[in-house]
Amino acid sequence: MPALPARIAFVTQSARSYVANDAAIVTRYGTAARDTKDEPVETFFDSMSDVANIADTRLVLLKADRRKFGVQANGVLAFTGGLDFTQVVPAASVIDTEKGAAGLACAIVAIEADYETETTNLTVWG
Repeated sequence: MPALPARIAFVTQSARSYVANDAAIVTRYGTAARDTKDEPVETFFDSMSDVANIADTRLVLLKADRRKFGVQANGVLAFTGGLDFTQVVPAASVIDTEKGAAGLACAIVAIEADYETETTNLTVWG
């Protein structure tokens, strides 16, 4: 099967790039904002509109504010029957005025019960 002229022209072009950015992120974080210009993501799309769609979707995932908290609960939390991760993601609501988390919905990513000190340490992310 011979290559069509349009395909040959596309393949022989120099690399094309698309940059997705958000001025609000740069304004909010200044020089600490993550600069993705030095992190190119190689794709194999023929259409630049497909590339733009993927890059914009990736930007939405990267620009969301997420934080990781360590939470200590008094007493050992009893999980009767275990946690069924196939149904729902275990979640917590974090309220910490010092760190500016007012009812932040977080996923519980680690649970550590300390029977010696009778505490449960949770790592939450959200």
